[in-house]
Amino acid sequence: MQNAKIHKNHFYVSAPLKNGIGRYVCQLQRVTLKFCKTRGDSKGIRDFIESYLVDYAKSNPGVVVYLKPRRHRPAMLTMEFLNGERHELSCCQFDGFTVGQFLNLYTKCSGRQESRLINVQYTNHPSIQGPWTPWTNRNPEMAVADLIHDKKWREMYNKAPSATEMVLEMFKQQQISNQIQIEEKQAE
Repeated sequence: MQNAKIHKNHFYVSAPLKNGIGRYVCQLQRVTLKFCKTRGDSKGIRDFIESYLVDYAKSNPGVVVYLKPRRHRPAMLTMEFLNGERHELSCCQFDGFTVGQFLNLYTKCSGRQESRLINVQYTNHPSIQGPWTPWTNRNPEMAVADLIHDKKWREMYNKAPSATEMVLEMFKQQQISNQIQIEEKQAE
């Protein structure tokens, strides 16, 4: 195995071409379906072309699809992305549905080669205050409060009574009404 396959590039997380800041731009630019009209292992691509290709082209108008019949050659998918990357996938023995799934997968990809992440988060302008957490702007008393047993916090965050509290309340009312009935019977 070559060292290039073992050692992956390192990079920070970033959106390709600032994708997501404005409108979404599909990174897949061009798809070439190479197939043989007679060979058996190209049957999946031929089925995809007959059944799903028109729907795929309608749902992805920004992707150019080329059909390239080649005699006595194996079936191939060639994808070209906006960043200049080019991916090739051998489609021998695939069925039409699997070819469609791979095309949908590559339609949503950025085209970047697989690489190791240096960090799971990255920013061009780091904050001097530290990263945001769910506890950043909370009341500091909550850190030491016993939230389960303290009624003040329960009332603040849980306006409606819990099911257990409702059952306990019903039980208390039932006991009170039973005691009243027993007292009335004793009074008679």
